[in-house]
Amino acid sequence: MDDELSIRISRLMSMCVGCGRCTDNCPSHRHGGCDPRAVMGGADGGIRDCIGCGECTRVCEHTDPTCVMLHMRSKALGSTVGELYRRTGFVRPVSDLSRDRLEPVWKDGDRLMTGCMVQSEAPYLAYAATVALDAMGIGCSALPGDACCTYPLPFRQMQDAERDAIRKGIGASADGRRIVTLCPGCDTELRRSGVDAVNLVNHVARHLDRVPVLDRELKLAIEPGCHYDTLHADMIRIVEAVGAEFVGNRHGCCGKKIPGVSEGLMKERQAEVAGADGIIVACPMCLTRYDSAPGGLPVMHIAELLALAAGDASALEYHRIGWDA
Repeated sequence: MDDELSIRISRLMSMCVGCGRCTDNCPSHRHGGCDPRAVMGGADGGIRDCIGCGECTRVCEHTDPTCVMLHMRSKALGSTVGELYRRTGFVRPVSDLSRDRLEPVWKDGDRLMTGCMVQSEAPYLAYAATVALDAMGIGCSALPGDACCTYPLPFRQMQDAERDAIRKGIGASADGRRIVTLCPGCDTELRRSGVDAVNLVNHVARHLDRVPVLDRELKLAIEPGCHYDTLHADMIRIVEAVGAEFVGNRHGCCGKKIPGVSEGLMKERQAEVAGADGIIVACPMCLTRYDSAPGGLPVMHIAELLALAAGDASALEYHRIGWDA
């Protein structure tokens, strides 16, 4: 571990008072996963089962357990930035899914950042977002420096200065325009480096009077995911603005792809959305998780909901769980 990074992680760990609030509130621990307090104390603590939701830091009054957890998980998995990132700008392989027929509708406007999950798992979301923003009369243009935001685990072995330089480089490629992201993690990371970035949910919520209206009745649940504190209220506003009924469900983490933990958390999520026609998410990772849940409700990213309201359901053709409504 780099000396500078080692000192920072050790300092964060030393600030832990051992109260256990992190463990008590950890979704992974609730399903037999990691123990943040143990990790902060220097033990393994099942670190490989950390889902990176950030709940430990939200409830901690003394230090930043999430930073430590992500670094230690990256170290335990031997995760580093490799040749793929150097060639493509992304740490996950870029998918060809939907690219042959769903070309984004680029217009003059803010810069749209897709991020690694969209590029690797759901490139059709870029199309849906551009259709939605075009229908709202806002429009968006491609981000020349579209790349990983440095949130993913492989970047956690880098010094802060290295990650900061990458984020600022992405911001500089926007040529003074605001960056609109499809992943909540991306705009959060960019703002750490002073980049003008906003998530699509918060961006659209500023223009509710331009939101298209659905031609059908839908009862929708929302799952804001790990960034619920910044997305929850605006997601409700958008769902209601398109003319759908918000069912008022509870919400939590999708579990990502941690064996054992993710299954338990997905059961929780599906139980709390029972009675809805489908689920609206703001995170590409959440989209792929809900869309692969056995017997689960259909799901839409907020971009797809807006595109559907604008009369374009093309992106939904690539989902595993179909929409009947």
